[in-house]
Amino acid sequence: MRFSLILLIALSFLELKGAVVVGTNISLSESNVGWPPEARREFGNVSLRVWQDPQATDETAVWFYNDDSKLTFTDINIDEGSDWYLVQEGDRFEARAIELGSFLQVAGYDLFDTRPTFNLPLGEFYFGVTTIYDSWPEKDVFGWAKLKNTGTSLELLGSAVAYGSSGIIVGTPAVIPEVSTSLLFLLGASLGLICGRRA
Repeated sequence: MRFSLILLIALSFLELKGAVVVGTNISLSESNVGWPPEARREFGNVSLRVWQDPQATDETAVWFYNDDSKLTFTDINIDEGSDWYLVQEGDRFEARAIELGSFLQVAGYDLFDTRPTFNLPLGEFYFGVTTIYDSWPEKDVFGWAKLKNTGTSLELLGSAVAYGSSGIIVGTPAVIPEVSTSLLFLLGASLGLICGRRA
C-alpha cells in the first residue's frame, strides 16, 4: 500500500517541460515551378518546411526532386536545419530511437554530401522531423507529417509538431514525457526507504 502511494506521488512528478503541440506547422509545396528541368533537378521541386517555433515565425526547410515516385534530397536551409526520417504510425519518435538507428533518414545535414534517393511508397506514409526551438544544440522539436503519394504528386494529409518536447507519438498529438530529475531523486529515495525498513 505504502509503495503504491509512493509510486503514485512519484508519477505526479513526470514533466512535459511545457511542451506545446501545433497541428499546422509543417507545409509541403512545389517550388521552382518556372525553372528549367535541369535546375529543378539540381535544386529540387518539392519543399518540406517546419516552423521552429509554435508561433510559426521562423521556418527551416529541405528540398527534394520528385521524379517518377522517387524523392532525391537536394538542399537544406543552413540555419538550425531539420532532419527528416521515414516513420510509421504509432512510432515513438524521440532522440533515443533516432540515435539507435530505428528510422531511415531521408534528409538532413549529415546527408547533404550523399543526397540520397528515397523510393516513395504508393499511398499514405509518414515522415518524422526534428529540429531546434530554444535548447541549442539539443533537438527539442519533434513532429510528423502524413503524406500521400498519388503516383503523380504528393499531398500533405496532416501533421503535428511538439515544441519543448523529448518526442512525439507518430500520427497523434501525444508527446513523450521526460522523466524529471525530481522524479528520479524521489524514486531513489523511496526505494532506499523501503529497503532500509525491510533490513
